[in-house]
Amino acid sequence: MNKEKIILSVISWLTVIVSIAMIYNFSSQSGEESSATSDSVVDSIVEVLPNGDDITPTQKNDIKFSVRKMAHYGVYMLLGFCVINAICITFPIKRVFSYIIALPLPCLFAIFDEFFIQYKSFGRMPHWIDVLIDSIGSTTGIILYLLLTVFYSVLMKKIYEKRKS
Repeated sequence: MNKEKIILSVISWLTVIVSIAMIYNFSSQSGEESSATSDSVVDSIVEVLPNGDDITPTQKNDIKFSVRKMAHYGVYMLLGFCVINAICITFPIKRVFSYIIALPLPCLFAIFDEFFIQYKSFGRMPHWIDVLIDSIGSTTGIILYLLLTVFYSVLMKKIYEKRKS
C-alpha cells in the first residue's frame, strides 16, 4: 500500500470510530438526558412550524417519537456509509465482497449498542424495533455509497471519453 492509500485508510477508519463514538455517547445518556435532548430538538422544530403554538402535547410526543427514530436511522446511515468506505479503501477485494462484509458489521453493533450499552443506561430500555431501524439506516448508508461510487464512475468515464475524443 502506498503512503496516500495508507493515509486515506486511516482517515476512513477514523470516521468509523467517530461514528461509533457518537452513537455510544447518545446511547450512554440516561433516559432523562436522552429525553431532554429529544425535547430540545422537538422544540426547535415546533418553533419553525407555521402553527407551532397550536401543537398539542400529544402531537409533540408524536414528533418526539419520530425525531428519536430518525436519529437512530440517521446515525446508523452515517455508520454504514463510513464502514463501507473504510472497507473499500483499505482492502483490495471485489466490491461485492466489500458490501457483503460491510452489511452485517453495523447491524451487529446496533444489537450490541441496544442491548449492552443502552441497557446499562439508567432509565433506558432496549427495543428490537430500534435495532431494525438502525439496520435499515446502515443498509441505506451502504446503498448510498454504492450509488455515489457508481455515479462517480459513470461521470469519470464520460469525462475520460470526452477528453479522449
